[in-house]
Amino acid sequence: MAQVLDAVVRELNPLYDFSRLTSPPQKSFDSWNDVKESIKFKGRNTAIYILQLPKHIIRGGAVGGTVGGVAGAVTSAVAGDSLLEGLVTGAAMGASAGMFLDLLQYVVRSPYYKIRYNVP
Repeated sequence: MAQVLDAVVRELNPLYDFSRLTSPPQKSFDSWNDVKESIKFKGRNTAIYILQLPKHIIRGGAVGGTVGGVAGAVTSAVAGDSLLEGLVTGAAMGASAGMFLDLLQYVVRSPYYKIRYNVP
């Protein structure tokens, strides 16, 4: 059980977003096999990049919904409005903002990572 929890926590940590991307060995592309190997690495990295997009929607939505729900409930309590309405509205707005921001940071960090670490 602890291994599963560790794996989930590692997957949800933004520091490990690009840990599965790999670089091919530096070759001069003298043979057709070198070109095929480079294409294989590019395809694998593209598949990993695309398959990780839902993770950012889920992570951003969960964090944003939690923060937005708490903020909406506190704001409603201070203003004297309906607590449930503030909670739901805050959670919905927070989840949508969280999804957008998490996806945005992933898309913006990706080119930097690829250039810095020479990943195709």
